[in-house]
Amino acid sequence: PDVEYGMVDLSQGNWEGAKATYICINNYALVGISTRMCESTGLWSGVQPECVFGKSADRCIYKICPTSSYPDI
Repeated sequence: PDVEYGMVDLSQGNWEGAKATYICINNYALVGISTRMCESTGLWSGVQPECVFGKSADRCIYKICPTSSYPDI
């Protein structure tokens, strides 16, 4: 599950129980949950996170809001 302006660590593979961990490139902030699990259905759990530029990371997406404030960039 790729994310624009970021990377996903799939080092555990893509089989049931594996974890995907998301990070964003410089000046982008992750909005959403940073990890998803591969489920027995063959789908990834939860909602795809998003990398947003700068202060726009303060907005809420998919009813998941950031838990801390982001510095001015």
